[in-house]
Amino acid sequence: MRTATLKEPYKGYRNIILIECLGDKWEVEICGSGKHIFVHEDEFVED
Repeated sequence: MRTATLKEPYKGYRNIILIECLGDKWEVEICGSGKHIFVHEDEFVED
């Protein structure tokens, strides 16, 4: 399991789990909420 930190918080959350790379975006899970969103590689820093 790879974790990362969002540069800009999403609804107050910063910690994410990287799920799958889909071209130029990543499907990620927000730690603490379980919500899945899509972000670009330049929007997070891998831990």
